[in-house]
Amino acid sequence: PLNWQQNVQTRPALTFVPSTVLGLQNLIKAYPHRRIRCSGYRLTRSDFFAEDGDILVSFVSLHYVASVLPEMISMFSDRINEAELSGELRSVQTFPPRAGQPDTQRVRVGVAVTPEELREWAIADAWSLPVDVTADEVTTGGIVGSMCHGSGFAHKSINDYIRSVEYVDVNGVVQSITDAKELHAALGCFGLMGIITHITYEVKKMTFAVMQPRKVKTMLAVPPPDPSHVPEALFVETSPDELQEAIVDFERRAAQDHYTEWSWFSYQSDVLVNTWSTVADSEGEEDYTTPTQTFLQWIAA
Repeated sequence: PLNWQQNVQTRPALTFVPSTVLGLQNLIKAYPHRRIRCSGYRLTRSDFFAEDGDILVSFVSLHYVASVLPEMISMFSDRINEAELSGELRSVQTFPPRAGQPDTQRVRVGVAVTPEELREWAIADAWSLPVDVTADEVTTGGIVGSMCHGSGFAHKSINDYIRSVEYVDVNGVVQSITDAKELHAALGCFGLMGIITHITYEVKKMTFAVMQPRKVKTMLAVPPPDPSHVPEALFVETSPDELQEAIVDFERRAAQDHYTEWSWFSYQSDVLVNTWSTVADSEGEEDYTTPTQTFLQWIAA
């Protein structure tokens, strides 16, 4: 298989697409002396997954990962309902709020669940993680195993919201970890602990983003203390007052907003500024993005 960027290629001896924990246990017991590695959508740019001759466990259907086109996962609603029927590794299970903690809830997520599927669950159940990755085509296992993060000065990594992890160890035995100190060692294991099957997040009540995406000249989006250090291609004429106003706006967004992201792409003169805070009141809410915008993004990808 190839990764997304097509700069890493491997030839595993066997590719296994599991739907149950028992299937993973049987695989590990059947090949006790073989190296077994896992993959999802193969987004990694390094040789992070299987090497030639290894056994590869794919948590995503080969129909999707073998295609050079992006999967149309964001373009269909109620995807999580299908996921709940496609095996325990692609399921979402909720628990009632704990006593004395009405604003938090725990949710058990299968390793093959994608952020888009978890987002659909969150909208339906009105609970969510404070942060998440922005990619649709990744799996929970890939996010957890590689220590991915969301965005925002006040937030930690996604793994810091995990309260338990379940995995199959080298002997094919199901294990679980709930101790906070042990979780710090287990999460971000890069596959060295075993094959993770489920994680349990602690989520919070859904809030609503007060958001207005902006496209700003690079020099003003992330303003430098000394304009003379700005490359000529990105330099724009600006007054000292305008520059100071941009600095104040940048510092406020970075320090105070719930979510903060500045995206710049090579050879572009503008930066996409996506920062926002949240409110509990749903008045005036709108879906973002629209189906048309989602389709156009899929075409662009």
